Amino acid sequence: MRDTLDYNSTPMGYLSGFCELILLNLFFLVSCLPVVTIGAAVCGMYHVNLKTVRGESGSVWKLYWEGFRSNFRQATFFWILFLGLCLLLALDWWVMPVMLPAFYQIPRVMLIMVFAAACCMVIYVFPIVTRFVCTTRQAAGNALRMMAGHFPWTVLLLLLHGVIPILCGLSELFFLYAACAFLICGFSTINLIASHIFNRILKRYERI
Repeated sequence: MRDTLDYNSTPMGYLSGFCELILLNLFFLVSCLPVVTIGAAVCGMYHVNLKTVRGESGSVWKLYWEGFRSNFRQATFFWILFLGLCLLLALDWWVMPVMLPAFYQIPRVMLIMVFAAACCMVIYVFPIVTRFVCTTRQAAGNALRMMAGHFPWTVLLLLLHGVIPILCGLSELFFLYAACAFLICGFSTINLIASHIFNRILKRYERI
């Protein structure tokens, strides 16, 4: 029983990690309420989880706030830019059948490709902004180079962030289960998995 209650034991370590994921998920959800702060909130999560992956411990709130505050300007810029592009693509998606009623399918495929590329870039840019001190232009350029240079990981990251939203649209029951999971620790868990991947990628560039 003493071994079970020891915080250095495996069961208590897992329980502590799970509680930290719940706290991190709560901080993220609250920070996302203004919508425009979602980019900074993602950076806050990456700041916590990238340190967790590297075995660096600390207060979840302190680390989250540090990442949120220090990367707020760049993260918000990229997030608003991404939102603007999504709105433009959505408008084009609905206008295409009216403007090109005979062959609007081909332009729609192109829109999907542009949207996928934008998603890949924004997936990369937040951990880059979190991990490195760089200008906005450098962060965008590095994100483009990394997403092309690590294409297999890029596909995996895109699937990691995209499969669940797609499945939620196919089944109401799955949507309810997923909504409950994401309210508890879904966002922080996916971010932790992505942090393991980005830790492998970003280490290569830290040595340069």
